Amino acid sequence: DFESSKVDQPLIKQLATLTIFEGNFWLFTTGRTRKEQAEPAFATNLLADLNMDSLTLVELVDRLEERSGGQLDLTALSRHSTLADLLRLVLGLPADAPLPTVRPVVKRLPPWHVDRGPVVKGRARLTNSRIDKVQHPARSQELPALYANAPYHHVVSYTGAKPFSGDSVELIPKPQTKHPWAFWDATEQWSALLDEKDFGIGLISPGRVQTTGGFVGRPGPNDPAASSTGYLASLATEILDSNIAFEFRYELLPGTLAEIRERAATVAARGLPSWTFTADRQGWSYVNARDSGWPVAGMLNVNTLGEDPQIISPRVFWNASDAPFIVIEAAFKTAEKTAALYWVRHGGKTPNGEDAIAFPITGDGEFHRYVVKLTESKRYDGAMIQLRLDPVSSGRKGDSVKIRSIALTKTGP
Repeated sequence: DFESSKVDQPLIKQLATLTIFEGNFWLFTTGRTRKEQAEPAFATNLLADLNMDSLTLVELVDRLEERSGGQLDLTALSRHSTLADLLRLVLGLPADAPLPTVRPVVKRLPPWHVDRGPVVKGRARLTNSRIDKVQHPARSQELPALYANAPYHHVVSYTGAKPFSGDSVELIPKPQTKHPWAFWDATEQWSALLDEKDFGIGLISPGRVQTTGGFVGRPGPNDPAASSTGYLASLATEILDSNIAFEFRYELLPGTLAEIRERAATVAARGLPSWTFTADRQGWSYVNARDSGWPVAGMLNVNTLGEDPQIISPRVFWNASDAPFIVIEAAFKTAEKTAALYWVRHGGKTPNGEDAIAFPITGDGEFHRYVVKLTESKRYDGAMIQLRLDPVSSGRKGDSVKIRSIALTKTGP
């Protein structure tokens, strides 16, 4: 009975699981709008801190409607509705439809060899199956998010311009804004949550430097019921297509600061950044542009849209003196005669308008190898963190660029 029956805890967990695995991320929203888009909140967020043992379905519906900021409409339920009816409504199923089941898929992976220490090697895959086929803009993704409790309140990383040189690490300061988390580029590809004795857990993200994290609450004992928490996330700006199979890897290492840093040095991505677009975007994203979607088959096939279309690399560290040249294998289809490359300096968020170089292109739609001497610009010096390619100044109908590879190099042609 809808009015008097108690909430079944396992079914509530199933509700949260179904909402996530069936792709219905946008059913429950906080009601808050940021940048003209409603922000998502998972069912687990809406159900947090509720006493499931004493909660009736009527009370649950009230709480869900209240916490969703009015975004969740459950008026179709009656006093005789069951929890199964609630599940069908949330999942957008007809009243007589059978409830879907979620069957875990177990894939046996070959055993990993751990050189030393208790290293957790994480491998995660998201397989999308969305109904809408819209290619939404790239958004920042946590790959992964890590939380620790009150003893581990020191947020530590290396953010300098001399990675793997033994240079001093940094205690990440708290932001001076209302936002609780700081943002930084971990140029040794690790960050850690540590206690007073420099022991804790490290997040190692080979190939990724963009990081966020912090500590909220009061440092204290190891109490799992306390609300104080440390947080770390390795970030990437990714396009998640409706049918994408997106995979990432990371490592977690409980240990001392020295052990975490030593492990990161052994697994970090080294060498000059290069990207070959054989089967994925390699972390590149777009502004005022859109590609042909997933799967990626040997190239990025990008259509330019509107003013100032941009193709943006992931954040990655290199020194200009090590990479005087960049080699691009691409096919431009445009009446314009030049493209432009921009770079973001270490410590910066976006390119300075003067940190750029133009280079001639052939707009015949055929593949050519473009070798650009970046050091022809006096502005190209020091530590760098990101690239941006502007294929045209303004996207016109029919303009496009296909890119097979981009590589920073020590030598030219």
